[in-house]
Amino acid sequence: TDGHWGEAAIEFVVDAGLMNGVGDGTSFAPNMNLTRGMVVTVLYRDNGSPKQDFKGTFLDVADGQYYTAASEWAYANGIVNGTGFDDWGVPYFSPDRDITRQELATMFKRYADFKYVDTTVGAADIASFPDSASVADWATDAVKWAVGVGLITGKGGGGAATLSPTDKAMRAEFATIIKRFKEADFEYKLVYNSPVVQSTYTEKPYAKVENADIYVSVDGSDSNPGTIDKPLATFTAANAKVEELKKTAKDEIVVAFKAGNYGELNYIGIASGTEKVPVKYCAYGDGEVIFSNGIEIKLDEFVPTDEGDLELLGDVNNKNIMKVDLSGRFDSFTGRARLFSNYGICYEARFPNKNANGNVYYTNLTTTYDERSSILVKGALPKIIASFKNIDNMKVSGYLRTGWLMDTFPVKSYDPETNILTFDFEKATFDNGFDLDSYPLMFEGRTDDMVYFHNLPDQLDADGEYYFDEETKVLYVYNPTSDHAIAVGGGMIRADGDYLSFVGLTFMGATDTAMGINGDHNTIDRCTFKYISGNQCIMSFRANYFTVENSEFSNFACGGVVSQGGGSMVYLTESHNVIRNNYFHDFGAPEFFSGSGAIGVQNSVGTVVEHNLLVDGAHGGIVFNGTIKTVIRYNILDNMVNNSQDYGAVYGGGQALRGNQICYNLIMNMTWNKPIYGVYIDECGAGQEVFGNIFYNAGAHAVTLNGGRENNIHDNICINTEDYGGDLLISNEGMYSLILDGTPELYVNHQTYSLLVADRAPLDSPGYEIWYATFPEIYDFNVDPEKVGDPDCLFTTINFLRNNLIIGSDMKFGETFEKFGVNEGNEVYSLDVNDWFVDPTHGDYTFKDGFSFGGIDQSLFGRQ
Repeated sequence: TDGHWGEAAIEFVVDAGLMNGVGDGTSFAPNMNLTRGMVVTVLYRDNGSPKQDFKGTFLDVADGQYYTAASEWAYANGIVNGTGFDDWGVPYFSPDRDITRQELATMFKRYADFKYVDTTVGAADIASFPDSASVADWATDAVKWAVGVGLITGKGGGGAATLSPTDKAMRAEFATIIKRFKEADFEYKLVYNSPVVQSTYTEKPYAKVENADIYVSVDGSDSNPGTIDKPLATFTAANAKVEELKKTAKDEIVVAFKAGNYGELNYIGIASGTEKVPVKYCAYGDGEVIFSNGIEIKLDEFVPTDEGDLELLGDVNNKNIMKVDLSGRFDSFTGRARLFSNYGICYEARFPNKNANGNVYYTNLTTTYDERSSILVKGALPKIIASFKNIDNMKVSGYLRTGWLMDTFPVKSYDPETNILTFDFEKATFDNGFDLDSYPLMFEGRTDDMVYFHNLPDQLDADGEYYFDEETKVLYVYNPTSDHAIAVGGGMIRADGDYLSFVGLTFMGATDTAMGINGDHNTIDRCTFKYISGNQCIMSFRANYFTVENSEFSNFACGGVVSQGGGSMVYLTESHNVIRNNYFHDFGAPEFFSGSGAIGVQNSVGTVVEHNLLVDGAHGGIVFNGTIKTVIRYNILDNMVNNSQDYGAVYGGGQALRGNQICYNLIMNMTWNKPIYGVYIDECGAGQEVFGNIFYNAGAHAVTLNGGRENNIHDNICINTEDYGGDLLISNEGMYSLILDGTPELYVNHQTYSLLVADRAPLDSPGYEIWYATFPEIYDFNVDPEKVGDPDCLFTTINFLRNNLIIGSDMKFGETFEKFGVNEGNEVYSLDVNDWFVDPTHGDYTFKDGFSFGGIDQSLFGRQ
């Protein structure tokens, strides 16, 4: 009736199609008790009534009832658990049983969890309700949450309101709660399924290894026989023992390390196994088996700064600065020595403190002309430099020579009158291999490249920053909250042999490649690599049947896992190398651009990179160069290229050859206001296929082609939220400017020509027939620029863009693609496509059941 207390809510749920009348539909029955069947039916409708097959889940739910599909759906998604079981463990649903108010709160909390509401926040203290003690223990959390977010306000109103948890809920009450739920301003979680169990660094238990051939313990002795009662003490001794046992062994040799810190490894060579006698190095017991080339600094070693430090530190808040004397333990942060902590890679005290999501200090640096050794600082920088207390040992990091290669140069002098800053190149280390003759300082007009000024004690003002006094050997750290480690030693393991496996071991503190693998049939499983400041954590060279799996890599400055040279580039035989189910996070230092991806595949055939989770990387996540038939699939890349530019989360450049596939990856949360990309096929990379990927806020462009031909980009989903900016799909002309200008010297330009044809096998080479059968298109080129547009010309059809779904952004094409590319079946929509997705407003881009687009199979993408 008009004026009923539930009138507005009842009209809301009826208009929304969530609740209907009872009987012949002319009565709503607001005071009728609510049943379990009614509740799941309404929630099912609210979720779009997805197609649900009858499975006979409940003993008391027959096919064809109004609540049948809803009850099956609710059980499958954890919203209901049933009301009991028969003797065989089959559940009952009790669809006609009245539901209580506390049961209803519990069901709504489960439904909210299913809808990605963050139910860990918003709970209220219900002690003010006079009957709060009568809430069942199993329902307490749900009732607190429902009250806190305003779904339940109590019966009776005012100060006399009660929770009445065991009262039967009525249909009008249910309508009211639904309306409040739909209109609530919840905090939501944007979630995705991790392909790996996210491990921690400590307490990694391994079962005690029974009947190992060799036992090693930190409290053992290398004069012992290596039994469990009399273990060896070092890796070196264990390795020698393996060589001895190989003479008579008939099956696998197992070396078991007891938990503990075994200290430094000096790139020791590992004995080779064989197919019949493989060798396994593994951990057992509680805790980690650690090999460390670094210096560990315990948190309790840090002491407060004192008055004598103030002159050095300037005006910074020294109460947050702690120090530790490293005299006799450490001399200088030269070479690749690095400081690490729970903040990840620590940085010298600097201005500005960090580059967070593109929020970095940009400046205008202009080269001067005195032997290219100086820059003119402009804009706000002179005033900033003048504010530094002491610039005697200042260094400058930034894109000083290119827009993609970060350098660090020590400062020789600064003239505040002319604002000219001169570098001391005699002290500079060109760690990246690019000298000044090849790459001089930037030209005039570069105004959008980041720059840092560091090694400044008075800028010690951000968590994790440090300053090391070279004279006193005292390390100052701003707000240390964990143990620290300094990587000081070189490489650790060199495995030149075959049939080796490393299981459950931790390697840390190397300033060079931690583990080098040069043999076949080698495996790294459940290992941890951290605090590696050198070239790579793992480097395999010309290896086949090489596997890295179930391992964790974090806080490494340069490369993670690199697989180089597997398979045959002549005969196109595959390497069978696999990098899968690993967790990479908090990696990359800006100055180590080269080789700085979490995963690198180079000059090889048939490597598979799959089911890896990559989070928070300074540079590229997965990099492939000079590869054929590399498959990069089912990986999650979250927040890549967060401290550099002109790079991609997945990057193929430097002769990314043909037949590579990038498919079914989730690439997300990348900044858009600088040139970084989800997938970047650079330097005329040709013959690549990019399909079935989801790009969610994936940089300035989801996919960028810089030249190349026969690249096939199809059936991808690109989603850009409203405030994010950027375009989500683009094809550049890149190197094709030479062709469009009619330049005849196509054969002369290596990047333009050689990369287009993929360095094809010569006619008289042993692999010619195999290459021609695999890539016939690269042998049939007509490369005369004057014939552009002819049917038989190289440039008639270049790249293919088909059946991509772009939501919330746009598509752009370079001049060459517009002339010679294939663009068909692509559709662009605004974010206002709620009829397709479950809840795009809150980040749930799950397709509603039955929706399909082009060639996209929604089942490939999982729930998120």
